[in-house]
Amino acid sequence: MPRGERSGDVDVLAKRAATYTRKRMAAAQIAAERLIRRCIADCADAQACAAWLAARNVALNDPTLQPRDRRRWLMRAKRAMLIP
Repeated sequence: MPRGERSGDVDVLAKRAATYTRKRMAAAQIAAERLIRRCIADCADAQACAAWLAARNVALNDPTLQPRDRRRWLMRAKRAMLIP
């Protein structure tokens, strides 16, 4: 079969969409973990901030969340928990 002949098939498009969805979710998870590690040194403080965010239904690993919003929410949690 010549290269690219099936690239417009429904099955191929669905598989490609699923792959990129998984990649976006993994990238968002990594970005959230890195941000928490970079901004909050203590593990207990990080867990407290995560609990504060969970109480407000904010998921830092949400792929639709922009990086600036992710950082804003983490800084709000950090201020609310009085973490230096």
